Amino acid sequence: MEFLKERVSANDARHKVVDFCLGQKQIFVAVNSNASLPQLEAMEYIYYKGEHIIVHGRASAIKLEDKSRFTGLLQAEGKGPKFTPKISGEFELNTCAKDLVAELANENHMIKKMLHHGAQFFSLSVVHAIAYFNPAEIFFIDTELNTTFADVGLNGKKRYAHSRHVLMVYNDRNVIFSVIEENGIYYTLTKADSNKVAYLKENGECHIFDGKDNHFSTTIQILDDCKVDEIAQKLELTNNTYFRDTDNLLALSFQK
Repeated sequence: MEFLKERVSANDARHKVVDFCLGQKQIFVAVNSNASLPQLEAMEYIYYKGEHIIVHGRASAIKLEDKSRFTGLLQAEGKGPKFTPKISGEFELNTCAKDLVAELANENHMIKKMLHHGAQFFSLSVVHAIAYFNPAEIFFIDTELNTTFADVGLNGKKRYAHSRHVLMVYNDRNVIFSVIEENGIYYTLTKADSNKVAYLKENGECHIFDGKDNHFSTTIQILDDCKVDEIAQKLELTNNTYFRDTDNLLALSFQK
């Protein structure tokens, strides 16, 4: 539930991506080869002074050079498939500036040792990449880690900024709604026989959490039955449907 309360918008996500990169020490590198499978290898990765630096050791079986491109994956400790932060995409290599490598070697004994043994140091630029933190926070990123809303997920499904999940809390109970937001009004569906319906009919106060900077209290309106199919169709068209059919459903709306 917390990931819905703390969801950051695409306009305010860069700091989260930077923190993620600072915590990573390894990148998985895959390149095409003449074999039936691509070559795959884990390499040292450092995010230092705004540069994505990769260390290519002499023992590596993968050939890398200036302007080479590869598919890369940065991944944090596993928290299940839905909540394991990762960055994946296509990257291009640029020979790292010698003064930056020397500065880094002075601060990091392991880097100094690898430099002494003939390792190559490359700075990465992003060709195209996606940062994934959870189902609510998926962003396209550039080399400077600026973020924009990702209109596709890791599974290739289309995503829509106005169609998402929000958390509703009433009487200390948590409910996740699949919503469509239009002109500041949220629309959703619920089972007609669910426990919350009696509370909603009494105009009980509900607390809505739609991201880190968008929490508000409201009452939820039950709409005419004719709105059920309309909302269901909009949710389905935006890959955000929850119910398999519209039997025994109510249409709801709310706003700040």
